[in-house]
Amino acid sequence: MDQTRRPIFEALVEHAHAGRYDFHVPGHKHGRVLAQSDVSEWFEILKLDVTEITGMDDLHAPKGIIKNAEKLTAAYYNTIDTSFLVGGSTVGILAMILAHIDDDDVVLVQRDCHQSVLHALELARGVPVMLSPDIDRDTGLSLGISLETLEEGFAAFPKAKAVVLTNPSYEGVGQALDEHVHMAHQFGSFLFVDEAHGAHLKYGHRAIAASSLDAGADAVVQSAHKMLPAMTMASYLHINTERVNLQEVKRYLRMLQSSSPSYPLLASLDIARYFIANLPLEDMERVIRHWYNIGKELAQIEQLDILEVASSSYWQDPFKCIIAPRCSLSGIELKSELEKQGVDVEMATLGYIVLTFPLTVEGYDGESIVETFRSVLKNEQVVERSSTSRFPFAHRWVELAPFAKAEGDIEYVPISSAVGRLMREVITPYPPGIPLLLPGERVTEQHVEQLQRLEKQGARFQTGESWMESGVKVDCEC
Repeated sequence: MDQTRRPIFEALVEHAHAGRYDFHVPGHKHGRVLAQSDVSEWFEILKLDVTEITGMDDLHAPKGIIKNAEKLTAAYYNTIDTSFLVGGSTVGILAMILAHIDDDDVVLVQRDCHQSVLHALELARGVPVMLSPDIDRDTGLSLGISLETLEEGFAAFPKAKAVVLTNPSYEGVGQALDEHVHMAHQFGSFLFVDEAHGAHLKYGHRAIAASSLDAGADAVVQSAHKMLPAMTMASYLHINTERVNLQEVKRYLRMLQSSSPSYPLLASLDIARYFIANLPLEDMERVIRHWYNIGKELAQIEQLDILEVASSSYWQDPFKCIIAPRCSLSGIELKSELEKQGVDVEMATLGYIVLTFPLTVEGYDGESIVETFRSVLKNEQVVERSSTSRFPFAHRWVELAPFAKAEGDIEYVPISSAVGRLMREVITPYPPGIPLLLPGERVTEQHVEQLQRLEKQGARFQTGESWMESGVKVDCEC
């Protein structure tokens, strides 16, 4: 297939320049309604925002440009089928789980999964069994699920219907999953992967690890907007083996995605695939070398540590830079100071920040970026780096953690008084949307300490902040 074509984008551009009278939705009429306003930048985007008129195909029954664009993407990623998603990786995760998990099916789930995995299991009425990830001793970073832990999971629950892993992590740490896939298939289980941060892994450069698609994972979701030049929410759902019920997946996508999807989002998926499929090797080499050198320069700043995983079993994405302050600033405070100087970061935790480097060097003055860090930290005294771990997980455990279906009284207690109590609600800091506490989990002193520090630092919580005012919801001890 011709990877230099962009079927959706090309059709949209041709239509935008055709000079047609559009008596159809959307209401901006190719931007004409706003043409004389002060939103000229927005006007350019609206020229490509159409609906399912003749020639523009239909995401839910594609036969033309969308089908061709999805086939080109499937060809590049070497999959059986690839669906374009306009609801983020979240909608792909929901669809692949709902299509295969029924009431009371046991699913082995990486504990530091995105909240959408747990939402999908709640909707499917499946039973999650949480697997603790390995935590790197030196950096405190979550690494992934070891083969030993997965084996323990199957030993305890040999009829588990599926395994859901996150690879790579938000911080870009991952591992080869070939043996994980083999083990899951031996037990007759699906292996699904949230590879939201790995749409670029198929490129095949020696500095970039292989995608879980190459390991044989059954279905893989990727957020094209995270690492490729796609618009926010634009994602891919790859069906990689015949074991997957493709028709059921498509049925759930029709339920979960809008019947009037955004064409700019669809076009951006088309363009993102085109970009990575046609990126010259010498350009990729130059970009990787540039950001590697920036990382080395940042490592020379004495108030910073660049966190690197030493384990040979795990790898790190060269486009993620994890920076831990060695001063009085927390990661959240360092993020705030950098923002004042015009530098926005991907994520901040109490212990570190994450930079997501682009697949280009254009518009990024490396010397200026490093100098900004130096300027922010110049008056900070060097101190021992504090703990960087985001998760108070014990080493290696397998734990049945069904959602709070139990009946009985609940009460609200201050978080400081919740140690030892069973949770009846979810608390999820954002980003990255990984629950810190789940229903059925017992609150520890480490949970309390982390939540109190997050609250003090002004962290955001997608599950709301009522627990700060009214207390956390726990099982009643009376």
